[in-house]
Amino acid sequence: GEEDNVKSNQNRSLTFGTDTAEFMNLFEDIQTKFDVATAEGDQYGVAFYTYLLNYFEAKARRGFRLGSDKEIINEKVKSFEDTKEKQAAWANKPGLGVYELLLTQVIDECKGKLPLE
Repeated sequence: GEEDNVKSNQNRSLTFGTDTAEFMNLFEDIQTKFDVATAEGDQYGVAFYTYLLNYFEAKARRGFRLGSDKEIINEKVKSFEDTKEKQAAWANKPGLGVYELLLTQVIDECKGKLPLE
């Protein structure tokens, strides 16, 4: 449960240091969201979370530090998930394409603010 997660996070911090522990916690959260998107056949979710996983891999090669990018990631994930919820609530109604365009915009903004290089 929750206590196990806290203990696991504390152990990870002691083993790897705080930066790497935070990096891995967020990375694993994105992995879970990718798995959900894949299971649901969500093409936008798969595209979004694939990009973020590739971003994490690029960052890991440079030392497992997210710095201020952590806030950008959290903001973009929240924006993406909020839009997905609104899209689901509006399913099969006129204008649904607006949400698809908005999801594409969030993905593009993420790529712009979090380049792989």
